[in-house]
Amino acid sequence: MAQPPKGLFKKPGSDIWHMRWSVNGKQQRQSSGTDSMKEAEDMLLHKRAGKEKAEKHSIGWLLDNLILDYTQNSRSVDWCRQNVEKHLRPYFGQMRITSMEKSDVLAFRTKMTIYGYAPATVNRAVALLKRSFKLLDYEFPSIEQFDESKAVRQGFVEDEAFWKIYAELIDHAKPLSLYLYETGCRYSEGAQLEWEWVSMRDGMVR
Repeated sequence: MAQPPKGLFKKPGSDIWHMRWSVNGKQQRQSSGTDSMKEAEDMLLHKRAGKEKAEKHSIGWLLDNLILDYTQNSRSVDWCRQNVEKHLRPYFGQMRITSMEKSDVLAFRTKMTIYGYAPATVNRAVALLKRSFKLLDYEFPSIEQFDESKAVRQGFVEDEAFWKIYAELIDHAKPLSLYLYETGCRYSEGAQLEWEWVSMRDGMVR
């Protein structure tokens, strides 16, 4: 039997070829899902070529491809683009594909949570990031989603207590605080408001 190429091996008792390659000194392993050495070798070469490509590109390149995929497949491209430009690109855009680690994604989730985003919003953003990697066959760390069923708001304030707090606020903080209190919006939502969305005449925000 021919000697298998470097990076291909079989586990004891299995006919399936497994692949081994490295990214930035970190060893990656994955089953090829086939018992054909030629097919497994082709997959391994693809992985190594992808590694070389990844070393030259930033995650912003993956996000561009993600938006293109949504555009070409009649998906909700506006929703995708909004999430990319608002959440993902500012944080990950300049980061090299091969330099991103699980800790980077966890830190991103923590930041979104601190800014008041709901677990569902955080989950959707991470899912988009994951899809951008998977579309071009790059590895993405395994991360459990937030439990959206427990996303219950806490910390409601009674009317009397609010007005006591309101009286102590500095002047420029009062309009936004009053808006959030009257509408029930999250801080992250209110802080994104643009004046062009506000109609003082009608007393409405569109």
